[in-house]
Amino acid sequence: MHNTQPWWFGTRGSTVTLHADPERRLNVADPDGREMLISCAAPCTLRLAVRRPGRGPQVRMASDPERPGLIADVTVGPAQPPSEDKNRMYDQIRRRRTHRGGFRPEGLPAGLLQALRTCALDENAALRVVADPRALIALGALTEVAEQMLRQNPDYCLEMARWAPRPGSRRRGGVHDDAYLRDPGRTDPHFAQRDFARGHGWGLTDDERHGATGVVALLTTKADERAAWLQAGQALPGTTSAPRKGDQG
Repeated sequence: MHNTQPWWFGTRGSTVTLHADPERRLNVADPDGREMLISCAAPCTLRLAVRRPGRGPQVRMASDPERPGLIADVTVGPAQPPSEDKNRMYDQIRRRRTHRGGFRPEGLPAGLLQALRTCALDENAALRVVADPRALIALGALTEVAEQMLRQNPDYCLEMARWAPRPGSRRRGGVHDDAYLRDPGRTDPHFAQRDFARGHGWGLTDDERHGATGVVALLTTKADERAAWLQAGQALPGTTSAPRKGDQG
C-alpha cells in the first residue's frame, strides 16, 4: 500500500532471506499487517532473478513463531535453463508500474486473461474476472463507500500524507507526484481512486484521459490468514504484468 516497500533482505551464502518490515506497516489502514504481507512479493522476483542466468531457485516460505517477520528463504540451486515465459516476466520487473486512472475502451489481446489466470493458479491463488454489469456496479459502489469512510478518518489522512510527500521530497518510498493524477477523475462504471494530491494541485495532468473502467478481476485465495496473504503476494506480479503499454487491467 502506498508504495511503502515493507520488507528488508538478509544474505547467507547463496541464500537470500526476506523479512517483513513492521516499521513500514500502515498502522491505520493496515492494523493487522495483511496488506504488508501481501506487498512482500519479492520471493517471486527473486525466483525470476535466479532463473535468468540458468539456475534453479529453491524457495522455503517460512513460518517461525520466534521470528514473525520472516517471510522466505530463496537459495540459488543447481543449473536449470530458464523458460521463455520466465524471461519475459523478468524483463517486466523494472517496467512494472501502478496505473492510477481510466483505460482505453478497446479489448485485451487474445489469450492474455487465460495466461494471467494460469499465473495465479501457479501460486495457489485464483484470478476471477468480473463481467456481469450489475456486479461491476456493485463492486464500484463498495469501493466508493470504503474510500469515503477512510477519508472521514483524520488519522488515515495523516498517514496517507506521510506516504504521499510533497513534490521534491527525497523520500525513496511512498507515492510521489509523478505517479498519480492531480485529479483522479471518474470511470464508467466508477471505481473510487485515492486522491493523493489532496487538493494541493500536485500530480500529473492527463492530456489523454480515458474513462473506461477496464477489465475488473479479483485475485482470491482459499483462506484469509498469513499463509494465504503470502500466496496472494506471490501471485500479484504475474497477474499484473501486461505485455504492452495501454492494456487494460
